[in-house]
Amino acid sequence: MTTPTSQILAELADREAIRECLYRYSRGVDRLDADMVRSAYWEDCTDTHLNFTGNAEEFIAWSFPIMGSMDQSQHFISNVLMTIRGDTADCESYFYGFHRINTPDGTKADVIGAGRYLDTLHKRGDEWRIFRRMV
Repeated sequence: MTTPTSQILAELADREAIRECLYRYSRGVDRLDADMVRSAYWEDCTDTHLNFTGNAEEFIAWSFPIMGSMDQSQHFISNVLMTIRGDTADCESYFYGFHRINTPDGTKADVIGAGRYLDTLHKRGDEWRIFRRMV
């Protein structure tokens, strides 16, 4: 399915704000910046992330110890497609996570994680944030 150019043009500011929200999330988890991660989610959100389901605060409490145990971490988001309907948007994007971890024997190992985010975002006031995420 394609989106007409005239529709993309009319939605351009919202589309960029949604991308920025996704990028804030990635930067926040990579830098263990809880405030930045919070800025990507609405307080009443639900994130289903591997074996975890909860809100933003619960996600931070669950994920930061895992991410903090890694020597290095980088998340990249690509192939972002979205459908905007008023103040709601459905968004699918791919992610790639590159992680350097400490192994039990004291060596380092590189781990690549990849998948996709299926997000529903809401616009409240003049701001887009994630309302529901399925990884």
